[in-house]
Amino acid sequence: MFRKIHVVKPLPDKSLLLWFAGGEIKLYNVKPLMDKFVPFLALQDEQLFRLVKVDAGGYGISWNDDIDLACNELWENGVTVDLVKLQRYQLVEHLSEIRRLTGMSQKILEETSGVKQPVIARLECGDTNPQLETILRILLPLGKTLDIVDLIDIKR
Repeated sequence: MFRKIHVVKPLPDKSLLLWFAGGEIKLYNVKPLMDKFVPFLALQDEQLFRLVKVDAGGYGISWNDDIDLACNELWENGVTVDLVKLQRYQLVEHLSEIRRLTGMSQKILEETSGVKQPVIARLECGDTNPQLETILRILLPLGKTLDIVDLIDIKR
């Protein structure tokens, strides 16, 4: 059975994020192929690596006429990733770190943001799935806001 690929995003560490039909997301490390197969050595060039694209029909990916990978290879040897969970964890960690670095207590943050201290504590423990408005209310007194960035700029 073929798992069709819809989207591929190259990451700076020579890995690929792949979205498959059905919504599954996998991370595939290309580095081992560079050590094993001569044509893949060319992918050490960052500009070439970024040129990866999904082939017509979604049955594979390619960089050029000489370097390609089948969807089955990417599916079977890729690692399933829950990007939403990962990004939520990173956001909460970053928010908590910013609060601590500014020296602001949860109580002071409650007074400046209007978000109750127990809600802030649950958020920092990862025990809640906060609404966007709650996150923005907490970020603003810390002098921060959210931004939309390209996936290649995120840190794992």
